[in-house]
Amino acid sequence: MKPEGWNPDTLDAIATGTADRRRIIVKAVNYAANPNTLLVRLQGQQVRANATVTMISVTAGPEDENSLAEPEKIHPARTTMPYSRDMTFELPPRTVAVVEIRGE
Repeated sequence: MKPEGWNPDTLDAIATGTADRRRIIVKAVNYAANPNTLLVRLQGQQVRANATVTMISVTAGPEDENSLAEPEKIHPARTTMPYSRDMTFELPPRTVAVVEIRGE
C-alpha cells in the first residue's frame, strides 16, 4: 500500500510496542522537501478496539534555527486524532514525528 506520488528514500518509520501491549509508538522522519503521507495499519488479535492517538512533531528547514528574534521558530507541535486500525499521518517537509497509540 503506497500513497500516490510516493518517492523512495524520503520517509523512514519504525514502530515498537510496550510489553503490556497498551502502547504502540511510531517514529517517523520525512527527509523530503515536500509533504509525505505515512500509512499505519494495525493488525492482530492484540490490537485494542479503542485508543487515543497523539502525535508530537517538529518541522524545520535545513537552515532554520531558533534565535533571540525568533525563539520559537523550531518548536514541537502536539495533535490528537481519531483512532482506527488504519490511520494516515500527513508529514510536512523535513519533519520528525512521534505517534503514541495508547489503548484504553
